[in-house]
This record gives sequence, structure tokens and C-alpha cells, in this order.
Amino acid sequence: MIYENFQFPSFSTTCESSVIGSCKELDGKNYQVGYEHGIVQGRQASLDDLEIQLRNFLAAVVDLERIRHEACVQATSAIFPLLTTIVESLAISESREVLTTELLDEVERIAHHVRPQEISITCSADIYDELRHRLDIKGHTQVRIRARAEEVGRANVTFENAEIEIDQKQYADRINLIPSRQKRLRA
Repeated sequence: MIYENFQFPSFSTTCESSVIGSCKELDGKNYQVGYEHGIVQGRQASLDDLEIQLRNFLAAVVDLERIRHEACVQATSAIFPLLTTIVESLAISESREVLTTELLDEVERIAHHVRPQEISITCSADIYDELRHRLDIKGHTQVRIRARAEEVGRANVTFENAEIEIDQKQYADRINLIPSRQKRLRA
């Protein structure tokens, strides 16, 4: 018979001991190489993800800074006319105070050289009451003072043959220089 020496191949998992040892070594090396490769890939993926997140964060910060700057510019532009109006109003008020003080100082200087009744002041009606009150407090009750509607923002002190003119607008203009300086600084 022909089939007598025929052997079926064996599919059993039994290996010789030398083959088993080399299989375990190969499996261990493959595992280590795969593990290290996976660690490197995982780290790189984490770094790539972190880089994307940082770029997104930086873009958001830049956008927020741009928005903040635009808001500051808008707020400044919106409030600047109001501030200018306030400063101008304060300048007028302050310049009235300065005008009254300057007039009192002039009367004090002049009073050392001439009699108070020889001193005459012509001033705007808006400072007349305050000036009269302050002259009385200082003891200069004999100084003649009169108000004129057309003398708005101006005053004249007359004594003997001399006259001193004081202009409220000069003081207001000095104070109003502040907003114009700010405009030049912003530009």
C-alpha cells in the first residue's frame, strides 16, 4: 500500500525547548520596541495637542487685547468731549476766582502807596458781589467798585493816573490748554 508511510502533519503547539526560548526572547524584544515606540508616539501626540492649545490660547489673548484696546479708545473718545466741557466750565469758574484774587492782590499792593478812596475798580457783574464782599473782609470798604455788563471777564483797577487791566480769559485759556495738550499726546 501506498499510504503506509504517509504521516499527517502535526499542528500541535509543542515546540522544542530551544525554539521556545527564542520565541520568548523575540516576544520580549518586540514588546519592548513596541512599548517604546508607543511612548514616543504618545508623547509627540501630547506635545502636538499642547502646541495647538497654546496657539489657540495665544490667539484668544491677542483678540482680547485688541478688543480691550478698542474699548478703551471708544470710551476715551466718548468721554473726552464731556471732560473738555467740564474743564472749560471749571476753567471759567476758576478763572473768576483767579480774577477776583488778582484784583484783591492789586488793591493790596496799591493800598500801600495811595489812599483806598483813590482806588476804583470796574469789573464784570458776575464777580461784583464776591469782589465787594472780599474787599469788605480785607478792610477796603472805601475802594470804589462798579459793575458793567459789557466788561464780562475783564476788570480794571484805576488809581491816580494809572490803570491796570486784568482779563479773565487769559486765566481760562491757561487752564483750557490741558485738554489740547491731551489731544496732542493721544495723536
